[in-house]
Amino acid sequence: MLAWLRTGISLMGFGFALARFGLYLHEQAVVEHLHLGPEAGRTVGSGWVGACLVGIGMLTNFFATIRYRRVREDIERGRVGAPSPVLGYAIGGTTTLIGLVMIVLLLRALH
Repeated sequence: MLAWLRTGISLMGFGFALARFGLYLHEQAVVEHLHLGPEAGRTVGSGWVGACLVGIGMLTNFFATIRYRRVREDIERGRVGAPSPVLGYAIGGTTTLIGLVMIVLLLRALH
């Protein structure tokens, strides 16, 4: 359970930092009177990606707690077996998709 909680907290921390950095860049552009371009307000930016990571981290911690309770009950009842790997696959797949979105955003920013 501690490994899952650590993963969830890391996702939330990274998402928060990502969202705040995007906000910082936007505020810095305003202070320095830089024009970000018309597409800057219409694209999915670091704020949305950061919020998604925070949400995934929160769900990771929630489902880790539920999983821990189920595994603990199974151990107390004498049932032995591996728990379902669905949680790991879901989190891994979702974070991979968010990583792909981040790559696309970074590549678009370079052009």
